Amino acid sequence: PIITAPTPDVAGSEACVHLPILFRPRPRRALIISGGVGGVLYELLKYDSIVRIDYAELDPLLIEMVQRYPTSLTAAELGDPRVRVRSIDGRLYVRQLVQNRAEDAQRYDLIFLNLPYPSTLLINRYYTREFFALARQILTPDGILVVGMPGSTSYLGDEVRDLNASLRVTLQAIFPRVRVIVGDRNLWLASTTDLGDIPLSELQERWQQAGESAAAITPDDLAYRFDPMRIDWFLSTLDRAPSPAVNSDGHPRGLYQGLLYWNALLSPIWARVLQTAGRLNLWTVVLPPLVLACVLAIWWRRRGSGVVLSV
Repeated sequence: PIITAPTPDVAGSEACVHLPILFRPRPRRALIISGGVGGVLYELLKYDSIVRIDYAELDPLLIEMVQRYPTSLTAAELGDPRVRVRSIDGRLYVRQLVQNRAEDAQRYDLIFLNLPYPSTLLINRYYTREFFALARQILTPDGILVVGMPGSTSYLGDEVRDLNASLRVTLQAIFPRVRVIVGDRNLWLASTTDLGDIPLSELQERWQQAGESAAAITPDDLAYRFDPMRIDWFLSTLDRAPSPAVNSDGHPRGLYQGLLYWNALLSPIWARVLQTAGRLNLWTVVLPPLVLACVLAIWWRRRGSGVVLSV
């Protein structure tokens, strides 16, 4: 399901919104790329400091369906005057903002990338170095980009480890400050301002001072998520990933890792095939047919026949 309403994924929506705001208190402007209606918008609208939320959703029929069959949740989200829904590809919208050279007052304090992991080329476009470079240009100096990724608090298989490791090095290629909030769905935060070494007691105090209502987020939950031993375990596991590559438009490494993860869950045999294919380089693929073509050309030449080769 894309949306469940009027009772959404409460824990997921609360974590997606409230945990990153601990590092950027009192945000004024936010951009949500996909997955806003049905919980995320509702949680973000709880903050009185928010004056505007731009929500980019590619499929206009999704918004039309929600408006045709409203619930108390979705009506409150889409009926709030602070929300501006834009039926547009999120990456195109970000690029247009960059081209229009938005003023500092029009930049975003928070950008939420609320998409599935990169399992298609279309989705992978949002996890590349090129997109992150565009997103950085429309953030305020202390703004934060929030990116979700599959995770775990107890065990990381090789596929989910490599998926997160690829995202980390790609974010680090653009942003000087990157940190992760570990959970069943990891939240990666990227910014040009400092995001680390904030004591747990201060994070808990910030949450209490915000005074926002949440069912799943408590001081104990914060202690669990920001446990230094848990974070060190997660990061040390990523450090064991074999040479993670930066994901880019021209080299969609994130898509490869996403397909490995999907097949590891549903088709382990194909996952092993993909792993083997991933270890091949260009010469391994091209050289054998090239050698064979040369042998055939020599053989045909000795027979006195002409041959046309296309490689």
